[in-house]
Amino acid sequence: MSKADSRTEGKGASRIFWLFLYLLCLYLAVNAIPFARFIPSENLCFGLSLALKALLLGYGVWECARPKNRGLFFFRGLGIKDLLWLPLLIPCVSNLLYATFFSGNFTPASDGTKAALGFVDDLVVAGIEEILFRGILFTFFHTLFQDKKNGGVYAILLSSVAFGAIHLVNIFSNPPLAVLAQVAYSFLLGLVLSLVYTGSGNFVLPVLGHFLFNALNDTVPSAFLF
Repeated sequence: MSKADSRTEGKGASRIFWLFLYLLCLYLAVNAIPFARFIPSENLCFGLSLALKALLLGYGVWECARPKNRGLFFFRGLGIKDLLWLPLLIPCVSNLLYATFFSGNFTPASDGTKAALGFVDDLVVAGIEEILFRGILFTFFHTLFQDKKNGGVYAILLSSVAFGAIHLVNIFSNPPLAVLAQVAYSFLLGLVLSLVYTGSGNFVLPVLGHFLFNALNDTVPSAFLF
């Protein structure tokens, strides 16, 4: 990013890292609440979880917009040349293409409410995780290595490694090999989204890419393909 130094000027790396850990712990805590143990309705459980995540997203935006944290992200206007980065988002539809090829049948969602909530959840999760990993953590590593020759490369790699590694928490509810595969493709997704972010200089694009990945690889196949 051309203005990375001015973006991080006056912001200590340790303070940025603690902000990341604080918001990450809140996010993990929200996801760990066992609503299903107390509420029989699946849609209600999903709705409550979504509401808490939406509140967390709002809080995260507010926290990052505070004067001491302002400037963590780039939101400059998109130009024609930024469209050149959009092909990098093609991997975000990879699973959908695979599922469509082997299924070939789109059907109306059996539960429209659940499908709609799924799309909203995809967007909220994308916003939260991009704030955490492409926003705060990337800025932390960029600040930490800003005097290094390849500081930007280190920031991209390490924030992507962290994004992949955080999915290891799913080891408690999924088969180990499935979790390792998720860690691997999450790392690759992190690389793609980081490149789009650093190349375009606009935080909106990685959020859009992350949303597309979540929606087209999870919600759409589960709701509309059989």
